[in-house]
Amino acid sequence: MSKKFSLLPTLLVVLLASAPVYAAEDMPAAPAPSSDATATAPTAMSSDATVSTNAVPMISGGVGEEMDHLKAVENQYNLKLLITEANGTFLSDIGVHIVDKNGGTVLDTVTKGPVLLATLPAGAYTVTATRHDGEVKEVKATTEEKGLKAYQLTFSNTDPKISGDPKTTPLK
Repeated sequence: MSKKFSLLPTLLVVLLASAPVYAAEDMPAAPAPSSDATATAPTAMSSDATVSTNAVPMISGGVGEEMDHLKAVENQYNLKLLITEANGTFLSDIGVHIVDKNGGTVLDTVTKGPVLLATLPAGAYTVTATRHDGEVKEVKATTEEKGLKAYQLTFSNTDPKISGDPKTTPLK
């Protein structure tokens, strides 16, 4: 073995030994939450969920165990969107564009699951959801300062790539 590679285990031991070790009571404090308008959702999600980095606190996901988490935190938001096909199949990767009554964009995102939770200022909004095949659904939504308003956007087209039976639907 060359000297170049024989030093690697020693270097790894030195690096690990020099890393700080904390007891639970000695852990550094987490940074204080930001007080500006770019605050994100207050709870953690798996890496498949999306958390907003813009002015609207939002979270999107809902695949597997995320659905339980989203249900547990939904009352921290005032808008909930559930996006499905007509047959009940949950959809993700849906473009969501929300505009206020003056036509100003308040949220423009792509969902990472069938549920999108957001906190918007109290008011009236138009929510437009666009599927990859171009089908568009629109709903008029209102929000209040407190309380969750839920809306379901149901796409009428059934996409065989998503919900078709692989035994009867030819794959292209």
